[in-house]
Amino acid sequence: MQRWRPLGSFYVFNDTYGPKEGEEIKKVLYYYPPTADENKKCKDVGLVEAMIKFVETFTNSPCQAVHTQKQRHLYYQPEKNFWMVLVS
Repeated sequence: MQRWRPLGSFYVFNDTYGPKEGEEIKKVLYYYPPTADENKKCKDVGLVEAMIKFVETFTNSPCQAVHTQKQRHLYYQPEKNFWMVLVS
């Protein structure tokens, strides 16, 4: 029996926006829940960027999912440099 997890967050970002330190929030195009503070948004996007770059060293295909003990992250790249992330 599979247990459904509630939606933790969903966000869309472009990794080429906000390339300078202190401008990371410019990468975030959409973030749910909207009540999250900027620090959390930047931290989440930074983690995903690091994970994607790490996986690229081993394969030519983009990272699609990461499963941990507490969360599941699903990644989708609809266009170059644009990423959609769902966390449950």
